[in-house]
Amino acid sequence: MNDAHPQQMAQVQGSRHTVVQIVGDGNTVLTGHAYLTLERRPPPPKPQGVQLLDPTTRGTPLRGRDAELADLRQFVTSDGTVLVRVLIGQGGSGKTRLALHLCDELSVQDWQAGFVSHIELRRFVAQHHLAQWGWQRPTLVVVDYAAGGADALATWLHELIQEAPSRPPLRLLLLEREASTESGWWQRVFDSQGWSSATVKTLLSPREPVAVPPLPAAEQRHAIALDLLQQLNPDVATRLQSNLAAMADDLAKPA
Repeated sequence: MNDAHPQQMAQVQGSRHTVVQIVGDGNTVLTGHAYLTLERRPPPPKPQGVQLLDPTTRGTPLRGRDAELADLRQFVTSDGTVLVRVLIGQGGSGKTRLALHLCDELSVQDWQAGFVSHIELRRFVAQHHLAQWGWQRPTLVVVDYAAGGADALATWLHELIQEAPSRPPLRLLLLEREASTESGWWQRVFDSQGWSSATVKTLLSPREPVAVPPLPAAEQRHAIALDLLQQLNPDVATRLQSNLAAMADDLAKPA
Protein backbone atom coordinates (compact mmCIF):
# COMPACT_ATOMS: atom_id res chain seq x y z
CA MET A 1 0.00 0.00 0.00
CA ASN A 2 1.33 3.44 -0.94
CA ASP A 3 1.91 5.49 2.23
CA ALA A 4 1.15 8.69 0.32
CA HIS A 5 -2.34 7.43 -0.42
CA PRO A 6 -3.57 5.22 2.45
CA GLN A 7 -6.43 2.90 1.64
CA GLN A 8 -9.88 4.10 2.69
CA MET A 9 -12.92 1.90 3.17
CA ALA A 10 -16.28 3.45 2.34
CA GLN A 11 -19.06 1.12 3.48
CA VAL A 12 -22.63 1.76 2.41
CA GLN A 13 -25.45 0.38 4.57
CA GLY A 14 -29.23 0.55 4.32
CA SER A 15 -31.37 0.76 1.22
CA ARG A 16 -31.00 2.95 -1.87
CA HIS A 17 -27.71 4.54 -0.82
CA THR A 18 -26.42 4.64 -4.33
CA VAL A 19 -23.89 7.38 -5.05
CA VAL A 20 -20.47 7.22 -3.42
CA GLN A 21 -18.03 10.13 -3.77
CA ILE A 22 -14.34 9.21 -3.73
CA VAL A 23 -11.65 11.80 -2.96
CA GLY A 24 -8.06 10.74 -3.66
CA ASP A 25 -6.57 7.38 -4.54
CA GLY A 26 -6.60 3.90 -3.02
CA ASN A 27 -10.26 3.76 -2.02
CA THR A 28 -12.44 0.66 -1.72
CA VAL A 29 -16.25 0.66 -1.70
CA LEU A 30 -18.10 -2.20 0.02
CA THR A 31 -21.83 -2.35 -0.60
CA GLY A 32 -24.60 -4.82 -1.28
CA HIS A 33 -26.69 -2.30 -3.23
CA ALA A 34 -26.44 -0.69 -6.65
CA TYR A 35 -23.97 2.17 -6.43
CA LEU A 36 -22.07 4.57 -8.65
CA THR A 37 -18.60 5.81 -7.65
CA LEU A 38 -17.76 9.42 -8.52
CA GLU A 39 -14.19 10.72 -8.48
CA ARG A 40 -13.70 14.25 -7.13
CA ARG A 41 -10.16 14.63 -8.58
CA PRO A 42 -8.72 17.01 -5.97
CA PRO A 43 -5.70 19.07 -7.11
CA PRO A 44 -2.24 18.16 -5.82
CA PRO A 45 -0.91 20.45 -3.06
CA LYS A 46 1.85 22.05 -5.16
CA PRO A 47 1.68 21.31 -8.89
CA GLN A 48 4.98 21.87 -10.66
CA GLY A 49 6.41 21.84 -14.17
CA VAL A 50 4.32 20.02 -16.75
CA GLN A 51 1.71 19.26 -14.07
CA LEU A 52 0.53 22.84 -14.51
CA LEU A 53 -0.71 21.92 -18.00
CA ASP A 54 -2.97 19.21 -16.52
CA PRO A 55 -6.43 20.76 -15.92
CA THR A 56 -6.96 18.59 -12.83
CA THR A 57 -4.22 20.48 -10.99
CA ARG A 58 -6.11 23.82 -11.23
CA GLY A 59 -2.61 25.31 -11.25
CA THR A 60 -3.76 28.68 -12.59
CA PRO A 61 -6.98 30.70 -12.21
CA LEU A 62 -9.83 29.96 -14.59
CA ARG A 63 -10.01 32.99 -16.89
CA GLY A 64 -12.37 34.17 -19.60
CA ARG A 65 -15.05 31.53 -19.01
CA ASP A 66 -17.74 33.49 -17.16
CA ALA A 67 -20.31 32.99 -19.93
CA GLU A 68 -19.65 29.25 -20.21
CA LEU A 69 -19.85 28.78 -16.43
CA ALA A 70 -23.09 30.75 -16.25
CA ASP A 71 -24.54 28.50 -18.97
CA LEU A 72 -23.48 25.34 -17.12
CA ARG A 73 -24.95 26.64 -13.85
CA GLN A 74 -28.23 27.26 -15.66
CA PHE A 75 -28.08 23.71 -17.04
CA VAL A 76 -27.70 22.08 -13.62
CA THR A 77 -30.44 24.23 -12.02
CA SER A 78 -32.98 23.92 -14.86
CA ASP A 79 -36.29 22.17 -14.33
CA GLY A 80 -36.31 18.45 -14.99
CA THR A 81 -35.33 15.30 -13.13
CA VAL A 82 -32.68 14.03 -15.58
CA LEU A 83 -30.88 16.25 -18.08
CA VAL A 84 -27.90 15.51 -20.33
CA ARG A 85 -25.52 17.96 -21.99
CA VAL A 86 -22.76 17.19 -24.49
CA LEU A 87 -19.80 19.58 -24.33
CA ILE A 88 -17.34 19.43 -27.23
CA GLY A 89 -14.00 21.06 -28.02
CA GLN A 90 -10.52 20.16 -29.17
CA GLY A 91 -7.83 19.12 -26.71
CA GLY A 92 -6.83 22.07 -24.55
CA SER A 93 -10.04 24.00 -25.22
CA GLY A 94 -11.05 23.92 -21.55
CA LYS A 95 -13.81 21.27 -21.35
CA THR A 96 -12.30 19.35 -18.46
CA ARG A 97 -11.34 22.48 -16.54
CA LEU A 98 -14.89 23.84 -16.83
CA ALA A 99 -16.31 20.53 -15.57
CA LEU A 100 -13.85 20.45 -12.66
CA HIS A 101 -14.75 24.01 -11.68
CA LEU A 102 -18.45 23.15 -11.80
CA CYS A 103 -17.89 20.05 -9.64
CA ASP A 104 -15.94 22.11 -7.11
CA GLU A 105 -18.75 24.67 -6.92
CA LEU A 106 -21.55 22.13 -6.57
CA SER A 107 -19.74 20.00 -4.00
CA VAL A 108 -20.04 22.82 -1.45
CA GLN A 109 -23.75 23.27 -2.28
CA ASP A 110 -25.01 19.86 -1.08
CA TRP A 111 -24.59 18.31 -4.52
CA GLN A 112 -22.88 15.01 -5.23
CA ALA A 113 -20.57 15.90 -8.12
CA GLY A 114 -17.66 14.16 -9.79
CA PHE A 115 -16.25 12.22 -12.74
CA VAL A 116 -17.04 8.60 -13.54
CA SER A 117 -14.48 6.44 -15.34
CA HIS A 118 -15.38 4.21 -18.28
CA ILE A 119 -14.56 1.11 -16.21
CA GLU A 120 -16.87 2.26 -13.40
CA LEU A 121 -19.60 3.17 -15.88
CA ARG A 122 -19.52 -0.30 -17.45
CA ARG A 123 -19.54 -1.97 -14.01
CA PHE A 124 -22.45 0.20 -12.96
CA VAL A 125 -24.71 -0.57 -15.92
CA ALA A 126 -23.90 -4.30 -15.64
CA GLN A 127 -25.55 -4.52 -12.20
CA HIS A 128 -28.56 -6.81 -12.26
CA HIS A 129 -30.65 -4.41 -10.20
CA LEU A 130 -29.82 -1.24 -12.13
CA ALA A 131 -33.54 -0.55 -12.51
CA GLN A 132 -33.72 -0.03 -8.73
CA TRP A 133 -30.84 2.48 -8.73
CA GLY A 134 -31.68 5.80 -7.09
CA TRP A 135 -30.05 8.92 -5.71
CA GLN A 136 -30.96 10.96 -2.66
CA ARG A 137 -29.32 14.33 -3.39
CA PRO A 138 -28.81 16.51 -6.47
CA THR A 139 -26.10 14.80 -8.51
CA LEU A 140 -23.76 15.79 -11.34
CA VAL A 141 -21.97 13.00 -13.23
CA VAL A 142 -19.20 13.98 -15.65
CA VAL A 143 -18.05 11.50 -18.31
CA ASP A 144 -14.78 12.54 -19.98
CA TYR A 145 -14.02 11.12 -23.45
CA ALA A 146 -17.66 10.07 -23.67
CA ALA A 147 -17.20 8.15 -26.94
CA GLY A 148 -15.33 5.45 -25.01
CA GLY A 149 -18.37 4.88 -22.79
CA ALA A 150 -21.02 5.17 -25.51
CA ASP A 151 -22.55 1.69 -25.14
CA ALA A 152 -22.81 1.93 -21.35
CA LEU A 153 -24.26 5.43 -21.62
CA ALA A 154 -26.91 4.22 -24.06
CA THR A 155 -27.97 1.49 -21.61
CA TRP A 156 -28.05 3.89 -18.65
CA LEU A 157 -30.04 6.61 -20.42
CA HIS A 158 -32.71 4.12 -21.44
CA GLU A 159 -33.06 3.18 -17.78
CA LEU A 160 -33.19 6.81 -16.71
CA ILE A 161 -36.15 7.75 -18.92
CA GLN A 162 -38.27 5.69 -16.49
CA GLU A 163 -37.38 7.87 -13.48
CA ALA A 164 -40.12 9.64 -11.52
CA PRO A 165 -40.18 13.48 -11.55
CA SER A 166 -40.12 13.55 -7.74
CA ARG A 167 -36.43 12.62 -7.58
CA PRO A 168 -33.68 15.21 -6.98
CA PRO A 169 -31.98 16.57 -10.10
CA LEU A 170 -29.53 14.29 -11.92
CA ARG A 171 -27.28 15.92 -14.50
CA LEU A 172 -24.96 14.12 -16.94
CA LEU A 173 -22.22 16.19 -18.56
CA LEU A 174 -20.57 14.34 -21.45
CA LEU A 175 -17.21 15.67 -22.66
CA GLU A 176 -15.74 14.81 -26.05
CA ARG A 177 -13.62 16.41 -28.76
CA GLU A 178 -16.32 16.14 -31.41
CA ALA A 179 -19.84 14.83 -31.88
CA SER A 180 -21.80 14.48 -35.08
CA THR A 181 -25.53 14.08 -34.54
CA GLU A 182 -25.66 11.97 -37.73
CA SER A 183 -22.94 9.39 -37.02
CA GLY A 184 -20.40 7.99 -34.58
CA TRP A 185 -20.72 7.80 -30.82
CA TRP A 186 -23.65 10.25 -30.67
CA GLN A 187 -25.80 7.86 -32.71
CA ARG A 188 -24.75 4.93 -30.50
CA VAL A 189 -25.90 6.80 -27.39
CA PHE A 190 -28.99 8.64 -28.61
CA ASP A 191 -30.14 6.80 -31.76
CA SER A 192 -29.41 3.12 -31.13
CA GLN A 193 -32.63 1.94 -29.47
CA GLY A 194 -35.24 2.29 -32.20
CA TRP A 195 -38.56 3.87 -31.22
CA SER A 196 -37.39 4.75 -27.69
CA SER A 197 -34.53 6.93 -28.97
CA ALA A 198 -36.90 9.87 -29.39
CA THR A 199 -37.69 9.65 -25.68
CA VAL A 200 -34.00 9.52 -24.73
CA LYS A 201 -33.36 12.65 -26.80
CA THR A 202 -35.81 14.56 -24.60
CA LEU A 203 -33.17 14.33 -21.86
CA LEU A 204 -30.76 16.45 -23.93
CA SER A 205 -30.37 20.09 -22.90
CA PRO A 206 -29.89 21.45 -25.51
CA ARG A 207 -30.61 18.92 -28.27
CA GLU A 208 -27.29 19.70 -30.02
CA PRO A 209 -23.69 19.47 -28.77
CA VAL A 210 -22.41 22.66 -27.11
CA ALA A 211 -19.00 23.78 -28.36
CA VAL A 212 -16.49 25.42 -26.02
CA PRO A 213 -15.40 28.56 -27.93
CA PRO A 214 -11.84 29.87 -28.02
CA LEU A 215 -10.99 32.58 -25.51
CA PRO A 216 -12.28 35.77 -27.14
CA ALA A 217 -9.66 38.28 -25.99
CA ALA A 218 -5.90 38.27 -26.52
CA GLU A 219 -5.55 39.85 -23.06
CA GLN A 220 -7.05 36.73 -21.47
CA ARG A 221 -4.69 34.44 -23.35
CA HIS A 222 -1.74 36.58 -22.33
CA ALA A 223 -2.93 36.53 -18.71
CA ILE A 224 -3.07 32.72 -18.74
CA ALA A 225 0.47 32.55 -20.14
CA LEU A 226 1.65 34.91 -17.39
CA ASP A 227 -0.16 32.77 -14.78
CA LEU A 228 1.81 29.73 -15.95
CA LEU A 229 5.08 31.64 -16.06
CA GLN A 230 4.43 32.99 -12.57
CA GLN A 231 4.26 29.43 -11.29
CA LEU A 232 7.37 28.32 -13.18
CA ASN A 233 9.60 31.37 -12.69
CA PRO A 234 8.13 34.29 -10.69
CA ASP A 235 11.11 36.62 -11.35
CA VAL A 236 10.87 36.25 -15.13
CA ALA A 237 7.09 36.69 -14.98
CA THR A 238 7.41 39.93 -12.98
CA ARG A 239 9.98 41.38 -15.39
CA LEU A 240 7.90 40.41 -18.41
CA GLN A 241 4.77 41.95 -16.91
CA SER A 242 6.67 45.19 -16.22
CA ASN A 243 8.00 45.29 -19.77
CA LEU A 244 4.53 44.70 -21.22
CA ALA A 245 3.09 47.47 -19.06
CA ALA A 246 5.83 49.88 -20.19
CA MET A 247 5.21 48.93 -23.82
CA ALA A 248 1.48 49.56 -23.41
CA ASP A 249 2.21 53.01 -21.93
CA ASP A 250 4.51 53.88 -24.86
CA LEU A 251 1.87 52.84 -27.38
CA ALA A 252 -0.73 54.96 -25.63
CA LYS A 253 1.35 58.16 -25.95
CA PRO A 254 0.44 60.58 -28.74
CA ALA A 255 2.61 60.25 -31.84
